[in-house]
Amino acid sequence: VAQRIQLGNQLETLDDPAMRRLVKAQVGNLKALALRIEKAIAALIAASPDLATRERLMRSAPGIGPIVAACLLAHMPELGALSSRQAAALVGVAPFDRQSGATRKPGRCAGGRPAVRRCLYLAALAIARSKKGHLAQTCQRLRDNGKPAKVALVATMRKLIITLNAMLKSQQTYRPA
Repeated sequence: VAQRIQLGNQLETLDDPAMRRLVKAQVGNLKALALRIEKAIAALIAASPDLATRERLMRSAPGIGPIVAACLLAHMPELGALSSRQAAALVGVAPFDRQSGATRKPGRCAGGRPAVRRCLYLAALAIARSKKGHLAQTCQRLRDNGKPAKVALVATMRKLIITLNAMLKSQQTYRPA
């Protein structure tokens, strides 16, 4: 994806028609390769009954599409066997207090698995933009209460991973609260 974006940016600055054709061909090849990889991942998931069930359950939640579900299946296989706190901490969206003596600083979210965090960030962004559903309302309520946009998105990510963990643990599809 990064290479495709880089080539797209180069395409905008090229004046030579021959070079533009070459770069367009490379972009097309990268898109075709990405599509083949996505199909191979989907076939692997479909071939395993356990993975197919877990993917179906996850995709019933808002913001979770085939790419985010595949990312979670690959990078967080223990999802569904963890406590809520453990799931949030593994992703890196659990707030940790920063205090020393009488000094109290705002909590921080850090660490975790970066690939999962990136996927959940995109899912939370899609949820916030949709403005429909319980998770979107939670995000909007935080924004209305004066929280910065990133803080509201991280809180939505945390709520989403906890919800997904509970769904997989109970083997139930998403039910809005």
